[in-house]
Amino acid sequence: MFKSEASGAGLNTGALANLDSSIQKDIDDGRIFGASIIVGREGKIGHRKTFGTVAPGRKTADDDIFLLMSLSKSYTAALVLRAIDQGRFTLDTPIAELVPGFGFGGKQNATVRMLLTHTGGTYPGLAPPPGLTLPDIGNLEKLVAAMGAMPAAFTPGTRCHYNSFGGICALGRALVLTDPKGRSFSRIAKEDLFDPLGMKDTSFGLPDSNARRVPISFTEKTRHRTRRL
Repeated sequence: MFKSEASGAGLNTGALANLDSSIQKDIDDGRIFGASIIVGREGKIGHRKTFGTVAPGRKTADDDIFLLMSLSKSYTAALVLRAIDQGRFTLDTPIAELVPGFGFGGKQNATVRMLLTHTGGTYPGLAPPPGLTLPDIGNLEKLVAAMGAMPAAFTPGTRCHYNSFGGICALGRALVLTDPKGRSFSRIAKEDLFDPLGMKDTSFGLPDSNARRVPISFTEKTRHRTRRL
């Protein structure tokens, strides 16, 4: 357990109180069920607190493991930059040179740089490609093959359009296909990023049986908003 000491970390105690109050208000208003926060500065933990619940009858704990959603894109980006440092490809390498079949329908000029910056024109929308479901996004080969068969949403490099899966998953597939050890993406992330940094609770993929896993859930107020996306 970390010792929380706002003054020792140079944090504003009034601002922290406002943060706590704002989170509790979101819980009271039905926007979220609970939260777990850590605020630090210069390597010192100044504030650590849990709020509410993460599942019916289960209070939020400070060692819960949450789904990071698109925050995980930063991990893939770090691994891509590491591969560039190793000389496996460059920022301006076309993805079609790394992932066979990706260059269909106008995507032949989409580069690593473009996919990192959401300017690659992979496909429109925030959902998985047509014909795939959310569970399919864990299969990079299947997902990227489906995306590769689709025409570009726009000429690569001409505009920016955020896509939940397109660009970053293609980059993940490129890492797998160029990995000198022939590893899966989850093993690459574990062995080359998470383990060296001591991130023992971070992974791509987590068994449903893990007792610390926080289930994905929506309050009634946010459930309807999600259905509209």
